[in-house]
Amino acid sequence: MASPGFDIFLELSGSDSLFFMRRSTRNILLVVLFSAPCVQAQVGDSTRIAVLSDSQDPTFVEPFVLKMHHNALAREMIYQDILNGGFRSVVHLGDMVSLGSSDDTWKSIDGFVDSLRSRGVAFNPIPGNHEYFVFPQSGIRNFESRFPAATTTGYLLRFASAAVVLVNSNLARLTAEELQHQAKWYREALHRLDADTSVKFVIVGTHHSPYTNSTIVSPSQEVDTAFVPGFLAARKTVLFLSGHAHAFEHYQRGGKDFLVIGGGGGLLQPLLIGARRRYADLYVQGGRIRMFHYLACTIGPAHIGVEVRMIREDFSGFDRAASFAFDAVPVAMAADEKKNTPSP
Repeated sequence: MASPGFDIFLELSGSDSLFFMRRSTRNILLVVLFSAPCVQAQVGDSTRIAVLSDSQDPTFVEPFVLKMHHNALAREMIYQDILNGGFRSVVHLGDMVSLGSSDDTWKSIDGFVDSLRSRGVAFNPIPGNHEYFVFPQSGIRNFESRFPAATTTGYLLRFASAAVVLVNSNLARLTAEELQHQAKWYREALHRLDADTSVKFVIVGTHHSPYTNSTIVSPSQEVDTAFVPGFLAARKTVLFLSGHAHAFEHYQRGGKDFLVIGGGGGLLQPLLIGARRRYADLYVQGGRIRMFHYLACTIGPAHIGVEVRMIREDFSGFDRAASFAFDAVPVAMAADEKKNTPSP
């Protein structure tokens, strides 16, 4: 009998081609390193993916502004938890390294990616702003040489009933032609996914956050203008993921959820809270500083479960800081009738 497997469809925004990959799951084994609850790696037709962002080391100037907090340890804990989590794919929303143009800064992420690939796990990144530092052309060449399939304007991934649309939000780094192409591809991709009956859910990912209460980085008006309207207008979009702000935050717009997940190992950023906050953050358990974290997503035929796995204050392991559930709805249902149930 053939071993069970999983399918990934990869559509590049710079090409009309659709690439198909199949991975055997014959030898998948879940090893729980820490004591926090973690969903099983494979349950029936479900597929698990991990999503993280901002795992870079600090630049030489950042410690003068923000406090170090065992950042290298936190990053390695997240990497190890992902490696032991039975995931089929890992999505990284950018800022994998501090200085993209420096080969030395890629050593940690290179080791992580090698470990993933040795287990048959795909790694799907988009560039953050640090991938362009300090010399943009050298930085993006380092990105492209490692991830040739990850078109730097954006691309699309398929996992069972879900599609993940990844777009490069470093808009100032793109040419006018690239911006025009990206906008057209993004609009058409969401339209095609709405029409595709095999797709039940669509997740959009960018590096820069359209909404954040960070005291260090500002909300991205460019992302809010270029990508949020299409996300809100599409019928099947359920979740907008971003990083850049090194904290976990949860917002809603138009009945849809926006998560900021920039806690992959970079220096933690204080948030504006109380009367000083820009937006109403629905993650009410969090204070000014939120610990390091990543997302564990379980995708089933008609359901997506999203768990925020957050490192404990004493670094003894992970806790489930929040969880979200999205159920498939008829395609004809209006976007504002969709229901999702966040459960902290």
